[in-house]
Amino acid sequence: MKLIFVNILIILHILILPGLHAQILSEPQSQVALLNLQQAVALAPAATAMTSVDIVHDSSATGKAVIDIVATNPGVVFSLLTPAGVTVTSANAVSLGYTFDTYTVGAQDASMLTVPLLSEGTHMVMHFPQGQASGTYQVRADTTAVTSQTGIYVSYYSPSRVRAGVTTGGALYRTGQTVALSALVFDGNTPIPGATITAEIARVVPVAGQASIGSYSLQSSTAAGTGRTRYVYKASVTNSGAAAQMVVGIAASTSPDLSVVDARLMFGNVAAGGTAVSQDTFTIEMPTGVSFSPSMLQWEIGADGAVTSVPLVDSGPGDTQPNDGVYNGSFVPPGAGEYTVVARVAGSAGGVAFLRHAITSFSVSAPTATITSFQDSLIDEDGNTLADSLNLIANVSVQTAGQYILRVNLQDANQKVVQGVVSGALTAGTNTMTIRIPASRVVAALSANGPWTIRYATLSLQSSGKEVVADQRTSAWTTGGHLLSAFDRGPLNFTGTNNAAVGVDANGVSGFETLRIEFGVYTAEASNCIWSVRLRNAQGSTVETADGRTQLIAGNNTASVALNGPRIRRSNLNGPYLVDVSGSRLGAPLRQAGLFQTQTLQATQFENTAPSFTVAAESSALSVQQNKKGIYVLNVTPVGGFRGQVTFTISGVPATTTASFQPNPVDDEGPTYLAVRPGATAAAGIHAMTVTATGPQSNATIPLTMTIPGTATGPVFTPAGGSYSSAQTVTISSPTQGASVRYTTDGSIPTVTTGIVYTSPIAVSATSTVRAIAYGAGLTISAVTSATYTIQP
Repeated sequence: MKLIFVNILIILHILILPGLHAQILSEPQSQVALLNLQQAVALAPAATAMTSVDIVHDSSATGKAVIDIVATNPGVVFSLLTPAGVTVTSANAVSLGYTFDTYTVGAQDASMLTVPLLSEGTHMVMHFPQGQASGTYQVRADTTAVTSQTGIYVSYYSPSRVRAGVTTGGALYRTGQTVALSALVFDGNTPIPGATITAEIARVVPVAGQASIGSYSLQSSTAAGTGRTRYVYKASVTNSGAAAQMVVGIAASTSPDLSVVDARLMFGNVAAGGTAVSQDTFTIEMPTGVSFSPSMLQWEIGADGAVTSVPLVDSGPGDTQPNDGVYNGSFVPPGAGEYTVVARVAGSAGGVAFLRHAITSFSVSAPTATITSFQDSLIDEDGNTLADSLNLIANVSVQTAGQYILRVNLQDANQKVVQGVVSGALTAGTNTMTIRIPASRVVAALSANGPWTIRYATLSLQSSGKEVVADQRTSAWTTGGHLLSAFDRGPLNFTGTNNAAVGVDANGVSGFETLRIEFGVYTAEASNCIWSVRLRNAQGSTVETADGRTQLIAGNNTASVALNGPRIRRSNLNGPYLVDVSGSRLGAPLRQAGLFQTQTLQATQFENTAPSFTVAAESSALSVQQNKKGIYVLNVTPVGGFRGQVTFTISGVPATTTASFQPNPVDDEGPTYLAVRPGATAAAGIHAMTVTATGPQSNATIPLTMTIPGTATGPVFTPAGGSYSSAQTVTISSPTQGASVRYTTDGSIPTVTTGIVYTSPIAVSATSTVRAIAYGAGLTISAVTSATYTIQP
């Protein structure tokens, strides 16, 4: 049986369910994530020899492809079929140049680190040999030993520079509006023409009215801190309506005693009138001793709706430039709801075929209220003739009464933006909503006098803890011609004094290692302020950027931020430089482009230190039991203005132990997470390992140790227990080298902290039982051994 899934199911059931995770945005999507990702999901029936998923591998001479497979059942056995007909398994992988790492991540572990290769489930991570031939590979799943339907998630990370992304014209739409779709395909910075792109669009359909979740089955419980316990459950869904595809449930709770740690349950396809047990688990945390009741949970239950395929073409609607790597199309949603878009991008780069998947989402709502117009006014609250706020008054026609929230972006002629928000209860009919934007925010955000444009306005209805967009407008209204000088600047502003750029050479190396930017600031009260500084030349090119923090006292201050000298040197851009500064105090922003100009500095005046980096472990020594996972956190720190990718390798890993880094490589600075997992036969003891971090121009090493605990052998008594006619001198010893012994003669059970530490033979002059244990550093405590001595009179 073969199932190939390149559709909306890929991310939908992991990330989104109507109303629960949808973020209400106030403007169209402005950034597109370009990924080297290919994903697929399959439902493998129980007791089936083979379920397969196709992956298109595009080779690279400079990197290794990675496939991460996550199964909801640890009994699945995976293999890989190459285009040449070779089957790669865990047994022959090494001989063929592959590596197979298999490990299981539980809900508790997964919630601690949001790293892709540490997501919940049983993972098998396959690393391709570098330069492995391109073509279509099959990931095969054998569920012969599995007794229930199993979800399989396959993620392929290509080593090539081909990236793809997809976006919509906005995040929010009203029913009847057309959704603009755009996909971007690039090889590095080079557009890829001639790609074939299909956007598959589906709506998540709520099925709570026909489905319910119950029959909770406790899988495990663990301590979660003082007085709290973490519980892992499976559950069943009962479907009283028509058959539903790929059913997923998301749990929430308002109970003060219950916290939902991992909320998602996936059930797969559920027949009409049928019941299905979840393929995975959800996790809750409660005070120890408090009983769990299903009434503590509220469930959002959704299923797949119909999928619509939309082709995206070069020079489509809104794109008049051919061969620019941008492909377009449009879609009219059939109704309100949460929609997910998965773009299937197929093409060729450098003569090598590739396949990528890109994902985005948008919301569609039915109209419940409409913004009809805006007015604006300046408000002087303290009578000092300066405006303390700008008030934006929206007139709203309401069809459905309720609690509404209005958000606006106000933009000036220099494209600078200030945001405002207000919420309130509206009745059916005509209403007004007033957004008050403090003067301090107006003058900090905007750089040109009015009139200003209400660039985006979004009105949302709040219902059952969710926000549903009622109306959204773009560039529909403008304000009066207000002057920035008419506003009270507020409690934080630049004084225009003490501005300076100071070269610092403190390490004895020729040239400045830092350029200290100083500027005068006034604040009405003491506070901590975060600053960002940008240095640019007269042509507007960025020379260097940096962030800093200053503790301000009430009154006038001089704040400073240090810029990296070696990076200024390598920019080869000479001054005088312009200094842009932005800051924030207690949420109040302050920005000034071109705050001042520096003296005539030359790039050659700065230190010419070669860029490098250091690597440090948050903990370099771990104790990890067999078949358990340990995580080392490794942090990269740039030196000399280093920028670039750092790749990690490890040596000295003991036999039958897997080790993998995620992410790998890292950009500029970490962290990266090293996951190690000793196998069942891994040798006990202290193992020395070495991590090597390699960058473009330098490398670094860091030693790590991993202790795999052994088990101490129980103590031996000489002479052995028995009946004796006289007192005995008893020697206690452990066959385990380095182990210590504790014993008792009063009938109690010795532990590592109770009982008598054995240092010399003991005298037994009356009938008694001696109990003893062996223990030691890096050892699991032995079983209790005992000997009874009967002393005849």
